[in-house]
Amino acid sequence: YTSLYLLRRISPQDASLIRHLNTLENQTTHLTRVLDDLFTMSRLDAPATYVEKHRVEIKQITDNVVNAYQQIAAKKQLQLHYTPPDSSLFLNADKDYLLDALNRVVKNAVNYTPEGGSVSVTVWQKPEKHVTIEVTDTGIGIQPSELPDIFDRFYRSDKARKTDDGGVGLGLSLARKIVELHNGTIEAESTPGEGSTFRITLPLMVK
Repeated sequence: YTSLYLLRRISPQDASLIRHLNTLENQTTHLTRVLDDLFTMSRLDAPATYVEKHRVEIKQITDNVVNAYQQIAAKKQLQLHYTPPDSSLFLNADKDYLLDALNRVVKNAVNYTPEGGSVSVTVWQKPEKHVTIEVTDTGIGIQPSELPDIFDRFYRSDKARKTDDGGVGLGLSLARKIVELHNGTIEAESTPGEGSTFRITLPLMVK
């Protein structure tokens, strides 16, 4: 990154050179994301050292993620709907990692939904002292044959390879790992060409 910054400052503003510098910067950004995901996966494989759980209100997490994607969705001409929980619900959770997990699910929904579509985030309490976060989109959908594999490490569907911005198939795997470390579950259902729904269920903190 430093070398690219210096090259932009000292090099002539030649169109061909700028094009190559842009390519280098894009690839550097991509590799940085890959390394970040690999380091995160490595840390999650040693949760006793890296995962610190505290009392967290679920609405703080969902508010944070939805607010972060409002502008991105608007730029893509997507409707982003949000239904928060009716009351304060608390989890025993690592806030940063849980934010990361939900962020990855919402990011996928936004990335794979064409312009003019919609993404919905809904939170509700289940009767057996659990909370569910449901992310629904009107995107490209997932083939039934691929659904069992989408949470595997490094798995990427054919459509994802054509439409995303250079991921390596760790996003949903990391989301599942984080959810499971919080004694929760994540599941998906989808209709190709119509959209997908991802459902995260987590145990509420016992009073």
